[in-house]
Amino acid sequence: MNTKKSSALKPFGRPSKDTYDVIVVGSGAAGLSASLTAARRGLKVLMVEKSDQWGGSTSKSAGMVWVPGNNVFARLGGSDSTDLGRQYMKATVGDCTSDEMIDTFLEEGKKCMDFLTASCPHLEFRRMEGYPDYWLDAPGAAKTGRGVEAGAFDSRLLGPWEKTHVKAYFRPMSPVDMNSYDSADLLLAMTDPRPWIRGMKLLWRNLKHYAKGTRPLTMGAGLTAAIMYSVLREGVEVKLQNALVDFLIGDGDAGKKGKGEQRVTGVVLEHNGTRYPINATHGVILACGGFERNEVMRQKYQRHPITGTWTVGVEGNTGDGIELGMKHGAAIDNMADAIWSPVIKLPRTEGFRPIVIEDEERFIIPDRSLPHTLMVNGKGKRFMNEALPYCAAGQGLYGGVFGKGEGDAENMPAWLIFDQQFRDKYFFAYGHMPRVELPDVYYESGALVRRDTLDELAEAIDVPSAVLAETIERFNGFADRGIDEDFHRGENEHDKFYANRYHHPNPSLGRLEKGPFYATQVYPGDIGTAGGLVIDTKARVTREDGSVIPGLMAAGNTTKSVIGHTYTAGGTSIGAALVFGYIAANTAADEAFADNPVFVAH
Repeated sequence: MNTKKSSALKPFGRPSKDTYDVIVVGSGAAGLSASLTAARRGLKVLMVEKSDQWGGSTSKSAGMVWVPGNNVFARLGGSDSTDLGRQYMKATVGDCTSDEMIDTFLEEGKKCMDFLTASCPHLEFRRMEGYPDYWLDAPGAAKTGRGVEAGAFDSRLLGPWEKTHVKAYFRPMSPVDMNSYDSADLLLAMTDPRPWIRGMKLLWRNLKHYAKGTRPLTMGAGLTAAIMYSVLREGVEVKLQNALVDFLIGDGDAGKKGKGEQRVTGVVLEHNGTRYPINATHGVILACGGFERNEVMRQKYQRHPITGTWTVGVEGNTGDGIELGMKHGAAIDNMADAIWSPVIKLPRTEGFRPIVIEDEERFIIPDRSLPHTLMVNGKGKRFMNEALPYCAAGQGLYGGVFGKGEGDAENMPAWLIFDQQFRDKYFFAYGHMPRVELPDVYYESGALVRRDTLDELAEAIDVPSAVLAETIERFNGFADRGIDEDFHRGENEHDKFYANRYHHPNPSLGRLEKGPFYATQVYPGDIGTAGGLVIDTKARVTREDGSVIPGLMAAGNTTKSVIGHTYTAGGTSIGAALVFGYIAANTAADEAFADNPVFVAH
């Protein structure tokens, strides 16, 4: 790899210098965007990551990027506009986020996407095929979607950094160039020949990669890898296993506006048990994730029951940046919220798996959208459209408005129930093929319950047998008619994306009638938290009185979400992380070059 700094080739150890222009803490979408932007503006950048792997939760994700009205989407044949995006965001987000922040996200988002495509020669964006916005009745909603996702990146280009890259949440046994629609369609292969046609096209696409000897990465891993490649080429020094402990505070001497006031002038890092200071002449950018793995914080701020284990966020997301910001006077907001997504818990197993998933927490987005499944609470009753967008579905487990209310969750315990028809036709929890017997340990551990009759299943999971029977009888009637009269499941474009598009009359509804019957408990998992430090339109961290903490910026899930209590579409958090990371770096660069502007031609 041709880099400007040989030190960038060494992932571990202490930084090579005592002073940098900018220090970026965190290596997910926000950290990578900030590091690349700052380096391209001419600043000397250090990016540190406390774990032994880089890429953050972005690498584990599907890698969708949602920035309304961006030019990349238009070049891919999409039809959208910033005005439509503004209408949609203001209708769905409400007064939780100021108009100024929404406008900043949209206007700077277009510039950010142009910057990334110009600065990352190996970043190929693809249009998200058929994936819609989540609130389709809202003004400005895009029924055919406005998101993009990363195409294939050859991971060999990363050299020694390939081994330290966070792996995707779910991935084939060998590298495959596959997009989101591919993965959704292939799950239906036992029900219609058309997914096999897509599979043949997918095989041909990948034979080209194999012939060249490439190792394709797509989705979130492909996105972070492509940006990291450019980050390294721009000479950013990247150090893993360097944890943020504290800020250095001193007199400002950066730019005309910074002179004479107390500001963040660097960080205290810890590596292998040793703490040491590193100076940042023009600012520190916090991009170190949310607090989903911090059980104490979750218990304090979020509705119960809640833990630090139901999440699929990376292990290092323990709220370090948020807590440190609070220690130094930063305001926080939105702490009760997360990017919720219902999960089930399955023990880890060995043996052949066509799709590798290392987490015990399993997303069930297809499972709760496909025919022959439903969800019930402890009373044996359905309580929502099971196929809702994941954040809304997670909130539905808690009940109330946006999942909020007095006392503990209203719909827990909750159970996903399905019959043998589902097992004969569909993958279970992404990783288990139809008709293939599930591991014994699932039943032995109690993670999955199987009984020959519904009465026996009801007794095993402690729900009223008569109520469950009535619920399923009513649901089966809906399936026959193709209309969910209670919750309208399967009626909009989002529900249909993860349902069986080849099943009629409703792609999401199918009778539960063939034993044995199965149940697995559902938990309010998440992709990450959505509350944190409050920032302004320049990504500067602010205090309770609205004043700025000089020298401190933040982006990504370390900050209060720009979309507040809701979730507008797949890829919103990654889009916002990229955009506000870009804004934070430009804020630092604008200050650094206040008297001598440096321009980068896009």
